[in-house]
Amino acid sequence: MSRGNRLITVRLSTAADITLGFSYGRFERGARLYCINLLLFFQDGCKANCLYCGQARDVARAAMCRTLIRVDWPLRKLDEVLDAYEAFVGNGTFARPYRFCVATITHPRAAKAEVEVIRRI
Repeated sequence: MSRGNRLITVRLSTAADITLGFSYGRFERGARLYCINLLLFFQDGCKANCLYCGQARDVARAAMCRTLIRVDWPLRKLDEVLDAYEAFVGNGTFARPYRFCVATITHPRAAKAEVEVIRRI
C-alpha cells in the first residue's frame, strides 16, 4: 500500500502501542482504547527545551529520550501504525468513536509533517 513519504516516524503512546500489538500488555477490567495518540518525531529532536518534557532539546541528545512526562512513547513508522490500525478496526479492538490525536514538537519541519500525517490518517 503506497502512502507517500514512508520515512515519517512517530512516537506512539504506550496504550496505543499495546492495543495495536506492538508491545505486550493488557488493560484492567477489559477497558478498550478510544484514541491513538501520536507525537511527531525528528532525529535532531525538538528545538524547545521544556523542563518537563522527554523530547526537550537537552534531553533529546541523551540515550534515554523515550518518554514524555515519564511514560514511554515507543518510536514506530507511521506506515506500520496505520497498517496495524486498519487491521484492528475491523475486529472490534477499538471502542467507538475511533480517533487520532496528533501532537507536534517545535521543529522547522513540524507543520509540513503534521499535515502529511493527518492527510494519511
